Amino acid sequence: MGPATALMTTLRNTFRFSGRATRPEFWWSWALLWCVAVGLELLRARLSFGGSYPVTATLLLCAVMLPMISVGTRRLADAGVWRWLFVLCVALSIVQQLFYLLPALSASDFWAMQFRAEREDVTLPLSGHDMFHLFLALRRDILPWAIRLTAIACLLLALLPSRKAHLLSGPNLSEVKP
Repeated sequence: MGPATALMTTLRNTFRFSGRATRPEFWWSWALLWCVAVGLELLRARLSFGGSYPVTATLLLCAVMLPMISVGTRRLADAGVWRWLFVLCVALSIVQQLFYLLPALSASDFWAMQFRAEREDVTLPLSGHDMFHLFLALRRDILPWAIRLTAIACLLLALLPSRKAHLLSGPNLSEVKP
């Protein structure tokens, strides 16, 4: 399977998360769509430099990511791996992006939250100082490493050979003796 055939197959199966995808289909379409996604991300970064957020570039990036996610889930299923690991990696990336969209919180914001909770006689599970450091650890350390590790795992698992078709469907009933 060549790059054009792989890309057309992937685009035709954009909304199909069940089934199988061969290694050539995955790697060719992934490489081509990744290049498009990087170009869109650079365009989005350039357009957002002035302070406005380019919604069109973001929507186009999401449109490019959807076939990448579908071919990734089908590839992992073809390799005999839990297919939703790929979706988990994407979900973690989305959560990380949402954390970056939040305004930069300072320690004083968390102290104000703790002061308000004490004034309203509400107990918080953590102090303002602890919540601040937990938020920073989640934003800077935990989520990025979790995403990196799951992405590396997904790409390494996509290298596995395909399972044989006769192992996927169960025994052939015409060959089973009563």
